Amino acid sequence: MTGLLNRLFGHRPAEEPLAPLLDPTLGLLRWDEDAEGWVGEIARPEAGSAARLHIGAGSAGTYPAEAMLDLLRPPYREFWQLAPLAQDYLCKNMDIDDWLADPQAFRVQGLESYDHHLAEGVYTISFTNGDSEAVWKVHFQAGQPVGCGIDD
Repeated sequence: MTGLLNRLFGHRPAEEPLAPLLDPTLGLLRWDEDAEGWVGEIARPEAGSAARLHIGAGSAGTYPAEAMLDLLRPPYREFWQLAPLAQDYLCKNMDIDDWLADPQAFRVQGLESYDHHLAEGVYTISFTNGDSEAVWKVHFQAGQPVGCGIDD
């Protein structure tokens, strides 16, 4: 009977998440239902803090494609050198005043990429500003910033 109700009302049971994935470069990745992606951490060696790694690819029942992992390995290794470049690019290319944002308040949030950006080789470094729930993003391709935006 449950199968019939699921077909009639389009309700599907939640997918069982796969076991965490241990990548030799990206570290431990686990499925996060709330984030709808695979997540991990990027440790900051000297400060003991971490940024978030988010892979919006795959599903609870599939691991991210090897091509996605390959895309994120170089920026993961260079993340703490790329983050200041991203923040500088953001401050120079966004109209910060229109958003009433304080550039000094930007805090790096993490590194992310999504399935739909894979073909272009695009990944993103994101920031929060503390004054709103907005997420400021700088898009990179081949190690260079190529655009920026805000998700509010």
